[in-house]
Amino acid sequence: MKNILSVVFVLSSMLSFSQDSLQFYYDQGRAALKNGDTTLYLKSFERADIIRPYHPTLIHHLAKAQALNNKWKELNETLRIKLMMDANLEILEDSVFQEFNTTGFYDDLIQLQQSLLQSSMNSKAYIELDLGSFHPEAITYNPERKVFYLGGVHERAIVCVNNKGEIIGRIDYQSIPEMYAVMGLQFDEKTGKLWACSAALPEMKGYSEEVDGNSSVILLDADLQVINTHNEQGGHLFGDLILDDNSSILISDGRANTIYNYSIDAGLSTFKDLSDRGLSLQGLTLHSNGMYLYVADYIKGLYRIDIQNKEAVKIELAGDIISKGFDGIYFYENSLIALQNGVTPKKVWRLFLSNDGSTVVSTEVIDQALEILDEPTQGVLIGDNFIYIANSPWSKYKDGQLQVDDQDNTVLLNFDLK
Repeated sequence: MKNILSVVFVLSSMLSFSQDSLQFYYDQGRAALKNGDTTLYLKSFERADIIRPYHPTLIHHLAKAQALNNKWKELNETLRIKLMMDANLEILEDSVFQEFNTTGFYDDLIQLQQSLLQSSMNSKAYIELDLGSFHPEAITYNPERKVFYLGGVHERAIVCVNNKGEIIGRIDYQSIPEMYAVMGLQFDEKTGKLWACSAALPEMKGYSEEVDGNSSVILLDADLQVINTHNEQGGHLFGDLILDDNSSILISDGRANTIYNYSIDAGLSTFKDLSDRGLSLQGLTLHSNGMYLYVADYIKGLYRIDIQNKEAVKIELAGDIISKGFDGIYFYENSLIALQNGVTPKKVWRLFLSNDGSTVVSTEVIDQALEILDEPTQGVLIGDNFIYIANSPWSKYKDGQLQVDDQDNTVLLNFDLK
């Protein structure tokens, strides 16, 4: 996703004026540059980058400050990160980088850029859907009926689609007013019920400041008939959900940066508060051993949470991959299938884990730098096949309005994991 999430965070961060705030160091750094104090300029944006990592503006200033202080090794690492965020080198056209461009680091960056821009497609087209202004974000599968359910952002709806791509069922906010932009779906095979979570976003029909921060959980039967709804007002952005057991689910909240547990009987309760470190919680998946929950933070990366003691640890990534921009994640045979849409070009990864599931030991690109990947959001595992939404139209909004004429049909891609 979800460009809106990072925007919300940055704007809220900029409103803080404490002595250790992002705004403080940003202003201090800009003033230092104007006054010719390149040392303070560097120190200010080093600190700003720690507070808010992977922000394009801050990265640009950090790189410029490193160049002005002849920190070539550090600059090289910053530019590598910048490339993995967005694979262009226009920044080096600035004269401040002229000396750096003559170092041996420059050729290495060019090679990295070429590898990042190299198209790779290992998936195959599965279904093409004409959904109009629906704007699909979430997907799940009913194996008994062999149908998909897709959740829509703009139309605030859920549709049921057969394997021919035909829409055979639909429900939307006109029937359920507390159905906002549908962000997460999970079909429970044991009970035959469909769970959905939704959040009020500017991209949805009927958005207003009055509903900003509202989120909901909805339970339906396989025919999209409502069983139960639960609405939370203000301060929330339910982004994804996963089944915990037959009666409860876990929900990620990208605004409160908390993972909640919800059941009809017990209501909503906190499973793990990550607000001290999380910036934009997204996808969730459980280890097959049931001991660990994995969560994707759109800014910070991947965390593993121990189900019993709730201890959360950051999963470090190595090589030419950064933590930024992970959306949907899915556990499969001691690996994570991860959709990374917060970088350019967008990618779908398989991240192989250590035996205890705590570390990424190797990576494999499934799909990368494809025109159709605009943008991959969520998918579903069906046996050994991973089927995902390739082109959710987040980039097709202009002045808050979805440009329906500019978007293509929705494409589901299928990757055979065997």
